[in-house]
This record gives sequence, C-alpha cells and structure tokens, in this order.
Amino acid sequence: MGHIKQKRHRVLSLLSIVTSLGLPARTFALPAWYTAGTGGFIANTNDPTTAAAAPTVPDFYQHQNWSPASFVNGLGQTQYTTFSSNGWESSTIAANGPYQGWCAYTAYDDVIYDLQSQGYVFKNLADPTAAANWYTATYGAAGKPLVSNIAKVATIFGAGFPNTTSMQTYLNANVNNAKQTDANGDTLGKLTSQTFLVNNATGLLQYWSYSKGAMANAQKSSDTAFDFTNNMLKRGEDVMYLLTYGTNTVVNDPTTTNFWWLNHAVAVSGISVANKSVYIADPDTNGGPAAANAGWIRNSPNFPGALATAANAALPVPALNSFDNNDATKFNSNYDRFTFANKTYGQAIAPTVTSADAPQFNNTFLSSVLVTGPSIVNKITVAPRAGPTLANRAIRPAVPGGSEETDLTLQIPEDCSAIDGVLVEPSTQVVNPSSDPTAFSLVDDTHTASTWTDAEDTSDPFGNSMTLGSVEYDLAGGTDLLPGDTVDVDLETTSDFSSLGYDVLIHYQGDPSDEWTPEMIAGSEYDPSDYPAGDEVPTPEPGQLGVLALGGIAMMRRRRARQQRNVPRDIVGHWPS
Repeated sequence: MGHIKQKRHRVLSLLSIVTSLGLPARTFALPAWYTAGTGGFIANTNDPTTAAAAPTVPDFYQHQNWSPASFVNGLGQTQYTTFSSNGWESSTIAANGPYQGWCAYTAYDDVIYDLQSQGYVFKNLADPTAAANWYTATYGAAGKPLVSNIAKVATIFGAGFPNTTSMQTYLNANVNNAKQTDANGDTLGKLTSQTFLVNNATGLLQYWSYSKGAMANAQKSSDTAFDFTNNMLKRGEDVMYLLTYGTNTVVNDPTTTNFWWLNHAVAVSGISVANKSVYIADPDTNGGPAAANAGWIRNSPNFPGALATAANAALPVPALNSFDNNDATKFNSNYDRFTFANKTYGQAIAPTVTSADAPQFNNTFLSSVLVTGPSIVNKITVAPRAGPTLANRAIRPAVPGGSEETDLTLQIPEDCSAIDGVLVEPSTQVVNPSSDPTAFSLVDDTHTASTWTDAEDTSDPFGNSMTLGSVEYDLAGGTDLLPGDTVDVDLETTSDFSSLGYDVLIHYQGDPSDEWTPEMIAGSEYDPSDYPAGDEVPTPEPGQLGVLALGGIAMMRRRRARQQRNVPRDIVGHWPS
C-alpha cells in the first residue's frame, strides 16, 4: 500500500476472482458520538436503552481533597506546605516521598470513567457510573479521601515508581483477566495502554518499531498532532496528553497566572474537525477553564480548596447534545479547547498549544500522547516450524536448523471500523514468504471465502525501514475484517518473538493508503505502556529547555537487549513530578 515490499500473491480460485471484481459494499464505522466531518464529545454509545448519550469523559478535580497546612511568610504572604494533612496529594502516596500533584492520576480517572461507562469492570475500583455514586467513588466519602478511585490509582502507580508498575501491568491484573461485556452483551476487547512520543526532529508522533529496534514515525510527514488524535478517537480509543512548559511561560513564580510545572497531564474529551481543535478535561481547573478556576495559582484565595466540588453536584460534563464548534458557553464550565501548531525550539520541533479558553496553556507543548483502548490481539501461539510430511510435502523450513511458526489470533473489537490491511512487525527476523509459502496466511474465521495476499515489507507504511522485516496482509477479495470477527494470522521467523514484543499495524477500509494505526504489544525488550505520577513540582528555568528537550518524556522500559543487535539504553524521561 505505497511502501517497499516483495509482493507474493496467492493463486485465487475462480470464486475469489469473481468476488474481487465485485466487492460487496463496506461500511466505514465510526463511534456513534462522532459525526463525520464534525466530531463531537466522547460519549458511551453502547447502551441500547439510550438514544443519545451525555459525554463520558468527566472533568474531575485533582485538588478536591487538598487540605494543606499554611503559614504566613516574612512578607505577609500566605504559603502552603508541600503535603496534604489528610493524605490527598501527599508523600503518603508516593513511595519516594516527593509532593505529587496528581494530574495524571486524575486524568486517568477521567479516562477510566469512560471505560467503565462502556462496561469495563476494574476489580479494585468503585463503579462511578452507578446512580448517584460518581462523587463517592471518585473522591471518597467524607473523611475518607484515600478510599477513592483517584487515590487508589495513585497508590497503584506510586508504589511502583519508577520502574515496576506500568499501566499495562495494572490493566492485565485488574481488567484483562476477566471477560468484559457491554450493555448489549457483546464481548469487549482486552485493554491496551500505549505511549506515543513526539519526534524532536519533525514534531510527528512515534511508535516503538520492534523490527527497527527504535522509535519510528507513526504518521505521514504532512500530519499533525490533531490528525493523530482524530485518528485515535475515530477508532474508539481514549486519549491523554502529556504537556510540557514552553519557552515563554513564566515559571517558579507562584504570584503569576503563568505558574507552570515540568509536565501536566490532561484527558482528551472531544474533537472539532471543522476547527481542528481538541477538547480537554484539565484536572487542575474546576468550574471553568480560565486561570481563575485553576488550582496552580498559589497566591489565589481559591487555591485550591474553595474550588472543591460539592458532594451533591452533578457529574462534571457538559449537557447532553451540547456539542457546538463555536459556542464556548455550552462546554467551558468543564472543557478547554486546544489547537496545535508545530513550532521550532532551537533544533527541536514540537506541537505547541494555543487556547483562547485557557490561556495559561498557551505556548506549552505536547511531548507524548497516551492511548488506552481495546486491543486487536487476543492471543499468540508459537511452535517450531514442522518439516514436510506425507500429507503436505510443500512444507519446508526455510532456515537451516529450523525456525518458528507463529499464530496470532486477532479479535476485531465491537464498533470497530472495517479492516482491509494487517501488518506485523516482529522482534526477530522474518523469513521471506516466498521461501516457505505455506507458513504465511490470514484467515477470517467468519468470512472464510475472503482471500488475502501476504508480502514481506522492507519499510512500514510511514516510510520507516524495517531492519528485521515485516509481513503485510492485504484483502484481495471478499469481505473486510468486521466487528466480532476472529482472525488467524500465521507467519514464520527465525526465532520466537512472542515474549520480546511486536507491533500490529491496522489499515481501516476507506483510509488513505499511508494512514495506518499501530498497536505496540509489550514484551521484555520494551514496554510501551505509560506511567502516571504527579505534576506539582516547579519547572527549571526556561533556558534548560534544550537539556530536557522534547523527547523521551515518558516512562518507557526495555528489559532485555536483542541478540546480535545494539539496543539503545533505556529512554530516560519524566512524568509530571
């Protein structure tokens, strides 16, 4: 589909040829909340009893239970200690003891609320979607702020900081280990968590390419951060941003409205396609996006307790059917609007924020995008490649000494768009399909008459070279992969890659040939999952921007180097801290 490959088509039966000449009509499914060409606010649309759904990414407040000790300094100014007297936002949560701002914990709880509204059950978290339960579940009962979903998320990640607990580890242990169903009774896909880093040189988002053994662009060169976000939201993913202070943002001065920190996390709550703007739920503000509603202005009488939400308040989301590209009064009690434009900082390029609703974000920049949603991969099975048999003499191991045959089982999520292309990037060398044809196939267990071609690719759809190769499967005739389908993908490599990690790239029917969606499957070589922490530590001076730069601002790990190749050292970065 527009990139270098060594193509090998299977011989099609007469039925397949006829089918390919007249492919059945296909639908390009979008989430029900998303209007093509317009966008909308993220909402749960799985409930069959609800004709329309209110937004389901709330604007929870990270300072809700803040109760710090205060003192008057020599200048007569009121200052606050860097801990909370009742345990919220305190060193009792963070294992290493520093004061934490909890922006990422709260933004994750915004995202988790949306996932819970879809039907996912997080076994150690309360259900905030139950009637009149959102406040207690999110913030805790009176006098018990640590018995709350936000505090539990903080405890989970605080105990593992910085190297032992990732979001994927948490999801596997608390969500993916049980069958999940929506209100229709449909099975929900296992959740995956991924971090896409900004490329310092181009301003594009990147994924970890296991075949390349390095970060690789996850967009075509003309794309923007808005395009990446739009693509993920169209696929039903939940998205968070990690933002870093900009060059002209005042720092280290709590008496200004531009007081900022090293990093700040926010949840994406919607998108306007017409205006190329993104809506976000900011954990630091409550009751509106402006600086006057922000907890970070420490000399403000509102910091931060006066902004706390009342126990009988409604869920902090805009009203039902309130989406309007141009009328901010319909959403700005909860959401802010961002636009992005790539700007140059020395030798680096970053997607930079402009926000008329929340000017305190102006000239901050995007360092990474955090994506959580249903995985397309259900399981992986590996076995040594068998030799020829009397029943099948065509089988022939292509590698002296043997090779490994891998079967990937894909489960196409419900409400997913139709898929007409799958590309697998393993972390070990791909065997050329032409040398052992029977080892490679894609079979849709539902639409068994569909035919697919397979080919070894030397570059991915974005133009990144694949050191270890990859295999692309394209629909040649019949029906796309559709929601609920189970798919078997077979390929051959020189050795087992299942525990090291791999990528699966998906092409959705109707998308341009160079627009694919990567999914990184974590392994011992690299963990693409994100890691949340707090945000309330003042930033260094702006002159240090070149040192901190834009890259690597995420907690990613590679646990084991690949044999016969030089794998870079761990990416060193910072979550809000």
